[in-house]
Amino acid sequence: MVTCDMFVFIDESGNTGPNLFDCEQPIFYSVAVISKRDLDVDYAPEFSRLANSCGAPTLHAAELGVAGLEKVLPEIQRLIKRDTIRFFIGEINKRDLVLTKLTDTILDSHENRAVPWHIYNVRMLRLLNVFKLSVVVDESNLMMFWDALMEISPVRAQQKFVDSLRSMETNIGKIPDARSRQIIGDAIRWAIDHPEAISVYSIKPVRLGHLPHLVAFTPALHAIQRQSEYWSRPVTEIRHHQESLVADALRKRHELLSRAPITTLEWVDTSYPVGAVPDSKFRIVKSKDSAGVQLADIVLWLIKREREGSTIGSSGIDFLKRVRRNSEPFELSLRAMNETLQKEFIPIMKMKMPESQLAEGHRLLAEIEQRRKAAIAEYKK
Repeated sequence: MVTCDMFVFIDESGNTGPNLFDCEQPIFYSVAVISKRDLDVDYAPEFSRLANSCGAPTLHAAELGVAGLEKVLPEIQRLIKRDTIRFFIGEINKRDLVLTKLTDTILDSHENRAVPWHIYNVRMLRLLNVFKLSVVVDESNLMMFWDALMEISPVRAQQKFVDSLRSMETNIGKIPDARSRQIIGDAIRWAIDHPEAISVYSIKPVRLGHLPHLVAFTPALHAIQRQSEYWSRPVTEIRHHQESLVADALRKRHELLSRAPITTLEWVDTSYPVGAVPDSKFRIVKSKDSAGVQLADIVLWLIKREREGSTIGSSGIDFLKRVRRNSEPFELSLRAMNETLQKEFIPIMKMKMPESQLAEGHRLLAEIEQRRKAAIAEYKK
C-alpha cells in the first residue's frame, strides 16, 4: 500500500542547558532527518544488523567511532540515496546567540525610545549593529546579561540587566564611528535610566525560548514545511530525541506553529514564515528505539567532529557530502551574519545614487530623528 506521509527525526548536540558559556561545547547543533518513510519501522532491521556487525546494540556514533562508522556508512549512504532522504542542519554559536539577544533587547526601538526606528527594523542595519555591540561587550558583560534573561525573579533580572549595561557603557569609545557611538551610547544610557521599559524578565516558557534548542527548532519546522510543500506530502509525525530540559517547551512550540496559518508576514526588508507542519504529531523518543534519530545522531557526530578539525574517515567525508547536497542549512553566528552583510549590504553601500534620492534619504532620517526625540520627551514611567 502506497502512503503519502512524511516523518521527521530530530537530534541535537552540544547541549549545555542554560549554560551557554561552556568552553568545551561552544556550538549547538541540530539535525532533522526528513523522510517519506517511517525510518523507525523500515530501517530498524537494517540498522540492527549493521550495529550487530560492529558488536554494538545500536548505531550510536560516539560509541562506534570512526573505525565503526567506516564499516556502516557506505550502506547507510546507499539507503538515504535510494529513499531521497532530506536533512535540516542547524548550527548556533552560543556566545553569538547571547549577543543577538542583547541586540534585540537594548536596540528594539519599540521599547527603547533612544533608538531610531530604522536602526532596529531594517534587517541589514540590525545585523550591522550586532557587530558594533560586539566591540562593546566582553565575556563578563554577556554572562551577566544572560543571567538577567534566565533570572526567575523580576527584581533581580532588572538589577542584573542594569549592572551589565553599566559595565558595557565604559566601552562605548571602542565603537569606530561617531554616529554609532552616539546611538548605542544613548540606547544603553536610556535603558539604564528606564529599565522598567525594557523586556528582560519573562515567565518560564518564554525564558526557555531563548535557549538554542528553541532557536533552532523554529527554522527546522519551517524547513520541514517547505519540504512538505515540495513533496506535496503532509507531515505525519515529528520525533525528537529525548531532552528533558526543554521537552515541554518543544511540544508547545510545535503546537503553536502547527496551529498557526501557513502564511508569510512581510516587514520592511524581511519575510517571516508563520505556521508550519499542520496537523502533525510531535513525540519525544529514545535514541535506542528510533532508527531515524540514530541517523540524525550519526550526522551530528560527523559534523561536530569535522568542525573541530578531527578526522572522520573517507566514508565520513563522502557521507557528509551526500547529506549536505540534500540539506537546508541554518546558522546563527557572527560568521554567517558577516557573510550576509558582505553579500547583501556592501553592494548597496557601493551603489551610486542620484542627488534627489540622497536628499530624500536625508529628509527621512531627519524626520526619524525628530520622532526619536519626541518619543524620549513623551516617555513617562
